Amino acid sequence: ACVAAYYAGTSVPALSGTSGAGGAYEILGLEPGSYDVKFDPTCTPTSHVVAQWWKDASTQSAATAVTVKAGVDTTGISADLASGGQISGRVQNSSGSVLQSVEVAAVEAGKATVVASAESGPQGNYTLDLPAGSYDVVFNEGGDGCGQSIYAAQWWKDVTSESAAKPVTVGPAKMTTGVNSALVLASSQRLIPDC
Repeated sequence: ACVAAYYAGTSVPALSGTSGAGGAYEILGLEPGSYDVKFDPTCTPTSHVVAQWWKDASTQSAATAVTVKAGVDTTGISADLASGGQISGRVQNSSGSVLQSVEVAAVEAGKATVVASAESGPQGNYTLDLPAGSYDVVFNEGGDGCGQSIYAAQWWKDVTSESAAKPVTVGPAKMTTGVNSALVLASSQRLIPDC
């Protein structure tokens, strides 16, 4: 797994390392300070475990900061990465045309915390790697470059609010497929951007 130290409370990485076959890792050269540590299996794509922050947190905001002191090795910062599952699907518009670069996010049901997100690819497909749990999935395209959304944000299954969303349950080592979306034009859509 990749192991990265981020300056505490920020999305700015300080330094990183990679665990070996036995799981041991080192991050050398950190200056004294406070860091959030992320264990991320994406550097070993055959892995079916999910990212985790120290200490047993699924998000950085829930992470426990690690204090690094000058001249002292900080030890015991480890993680047992949990087996996760996946949500996958396809993003199209209401006419059936594939939509690329639409952000798809899994929000922890009832907590409004984004756990994972991805963009739809050239064929409209996406996959989210997640810890086991229940998630509301939202589809949101970035707009026309002028700050205008072309398509209205939509929650699974074809609703406009999270309170009406149908939760998707993710189990360990299970892929939940067919979480698709057919986005409709936003009511404020301009046919010809004039910015």
